[in-house]
Amino acid sequence: MVEGDKEHKANKDAGRRATLVLVSKYPTPGSSKTRLIPALGEALAAQLAMAMLQDLLQRFSIEDPAGEFRKVFVYAPPSAGPSVNKMLKDLGLDKTWDAEPVSSGTPLRESGLTTILEAALASARSRERDGAVIFVGMDTPELPWSEVVAARSSAEKDGKAYICPVA
Repeated sequence: MVEGDKEHKANKDAGRRATLVLVSKYPTPGSSKTRLIPALGEALAAQLAMAMLQDLLQRFSIEDPAGEFRKVFVYAPPSAGPSVNKMLKDLGLDKTWDAEPVSSGTPLRESGLTTILEAALASARSRERDGAVIFVGMDTPELPWSEVVAARSSAEKDGKAYICPVA
C-alpha cells in the first residue's frame, strides 16, 4: 500500500469518506441541451443529455467498485424525483447513488448555481463531516476518473479546491 493510499484509508476509517456530487437537470425534451435543439431537435437533444448523464452515473460506479466515495446525484427540478429514482433503479444504481433534489425547489436554470452547490456541500458535510467533496457536472462525459481521485487527494492533503484542467 502506497503512502497516499494509507492516508486515504485512515480518512475513510475516521468517517471522512469523500463525496462525489453529480449536478444535473433531469433530461427532458425542450429543456435539455437547448443550444443543440436547432440542429438535433428536442427529442434527440434530450436523448443525448440522458446518455451523457447515464454514462457518468454508470462509469463512476464502475470506477469506484469499493465504494470509497459517497455518490450523490443532485437534480432539478425536484418534481423529477420519481423519474430519477426509476432511472437509477433501472440502471441498477439505486444502491450506489443517493438522489437529492436541488434544495431551492426551483429549476437549475433559475437557481443560482452557488446556492445549489452550497446546499449540496452542507448536505455532504452533514453525512461525512470532513471528507472531501467533489462536484461534477453532467456535461463532462469524458472526465477521467483519475481527475476525481486527484481532486479528492488535493482536498484531503491541502484542504484546497482542485479544478480539472480543460484539454
